[in-house]
Amino acid sequence: MLKIITAFTVALTLYTGTVYAQSASQVTRDPEASKQIFKDVSSRLETGGDLFIVANLDGMVEEYVGLATELARLLPASSGGTIPPPSQIASKVAAFLKQNGFYAVKGAGLSVVPQANGLNSVRMFTSRDAAAALLPLWRGTVGTRPSSMECLSYMPQDTVMVRSGTADLSALWTLIISGISEIGGETAEKGMTAQLTMVEQMLGVSVDAMLQSLQPEGAVSIQLSTTEKVTIPIGLLTTDIPMPSMLILTRVKDDTLLNTVKKIFGTTIPMPLTETLAGETTLYTIPFPLPTPIPLQITLARHGQYLLIGTTADIVSQAITVATEGNGLRSNPEFVTAFSGSETNNNGIIFASKRLGETLADVQGNIMEQSMAANPNAKASMGLARNWMGKQFSSTEAFTIMNYSSGIKISGCSSSGGRELVGSMMMAPIGMLSAIAIPSFMKARTTSQKNTCINNLRQLDSAKEQWAMASGSTDGTEPVEAEVLQYIKGGVMPTCPQGGTYTLNAIGVEPTCSHPDHSLLGH
Repeated sequence: MLKIITAFTVALTLYTGTVYAQSASQVTRDPEASKQIFKDVSSRLETGGDLFIVANLDGMVEEYVGLATELARLLPASSGGTIPPPSQIASKVAAFLKQNGFYAVKGAGLSVVPQANGLNSVRMFTSRDAAAALLPLWRGTVGTRPSSMECLSYMPQDTVMVRSGTADLSALWTLIISGISEIGGETAEKGMTAQLTMVEQMLGVSVDAMLQSLQPEGAVSIQLSTTEKVTIPIGLLTTDIPMPSMLILTRVKDDTLLNTVKKIFGTTIPMPLTETLAGETTLYTIPFPLPTPIPLQITLARHGQYLLIGTTADIVSQAITVATEGNGLRSNPEFVTAFSGSETNNNGIIFASKRLGETLADVQGNIMEQSMAANPNAKASMGLARNWMGKQFSSTEAFTIMNYSSGIKISGCSSSGGRELVGSMMMAPIGMLSAIAIPSFMKARTTSQKNTCINNLRQLDSAKEQWAMASGSTDGTEPVEAEVLQYIKGGVMPTCPQGGTYTLNAIGVEPTCSHPDHSLLGH
């Protein structure tokens, strides 16, 4: 994740500089305001490390929305007159974005400082107009008040990735509804109202009521079993991976959502949920008749203040157990070390364990080994390739998100440092060229080797015919290999460049190579 954010930040910085350079004649910028933005952003970062970037973004979104609005004026209106002119729609979009805080971003920055423990301290900050902090956009995506994130207590020890947050989904829903009404007009508003009324009649509860039952705290996580494995297909190949599962939690006021799901499967769809117990908590599993490579048993449960949704009944049961006994992810040494010193109350965390990266590297390595199994010349490079993939994937990421009135801060630690991040961006063009050139080279090399083998088979076939004529042999006669080879230059059996084995076969039957792609048929 850090590599993606860094690459985006650097690209945005360069792009922003280019944009302002190109539009300097149209836009007069206030030097003092620019300095203040730099000061606001940089004060949230750390100096003296490997990387320090600050980008001034004030007015950039509004400027480009304004440009899009001007371009919309050049587009013709619909002939029927039922759809508003593009310029009118664009103007409504611009007004909607402005009043809901989309233009509030002023600047962004990133710093990376290496630490004595081998990890790197990372800070990212997006400054924002304080007046926009409580608008639906920011409440719906980041939230407002920090939380103690008790949802993390439900994460089992084998959790390898988790993202928790305080996003207010009801605020996000309000933003969507108001957008449809203000931009789409009366027609769109009536259409949406009709759809929502239909949903309410079918479910017996309104979408608003379901969203109002949610509290602004939740998490999504991925687990990888330490004891079980599963074989999954990847194209024509297969690989073994630790048994994966997913767990979703959201804090709720009541059982509105759970009862709605029970009603859907109990009455609307006549497929009753399977009920089991985890302690005193009832687990409801949705019937899933189709077989899948990875076991899938969507299971829901209400425990304490949380609604749990898991891909298996077992993961939901585990979550309830670790929340009760207190021996989950929060006691994992890697997790504890990664978040040591971080704010206990926050607006969310992002965590990816080293084991996740190692698993991804293993999967890619296994697939690569299988795909290269028929090419002995490629096996020598597998160790180097696995080592490179290990360095790319094997990393710990642990970030805490804080939403202030002045902006959003993401801080934490990463195994990836500033030098490696910049180096990976510098190597990106080489990687892109390699991604294009290497497959083409390998294809050309494979084609050349195939052609060489076909030529060898032709020589063997010709030698067989000469031997048959000299010995008076007819179709069906098994040739004497030593005598046939006398008709080939050097008198020795040629070698398939891709490790295949040649068989002469009887007179009248073409010689063959054990390599499945090498045959005289059609040549």
